[in-house]
Amino acid sequence: MQLQNQQFDATRNQFTGQITAKLISVSDTLLQNKVTGKEYTVATIEFEGKQRSAIVYKANLDKGLTVDTDYLCNVTF
Repeated sequence: MQLQNQQFDATRNQFTGQITAKLISVSDTLLQNKVTGKEYTVATIEFEGKQRSAIVYKANLDKGLTVDTDYLCNVTF
């Protein structure tokens, strides 16, 4: 995995960065973040031959996403 723009957030004790991953599927169900109020949905992405769950905010959904397309994704770990 090639992690780009890696940063460490000492306050949250976590790393953030970006990877390129293929969008496999996107749920039709919108959920709402209880803290920020932002709407999002669950998606499945694939990188390094493994599929993982991800979230996609409604603002990005509204721009249009295509399954089987590679996107730059923000990651936190």
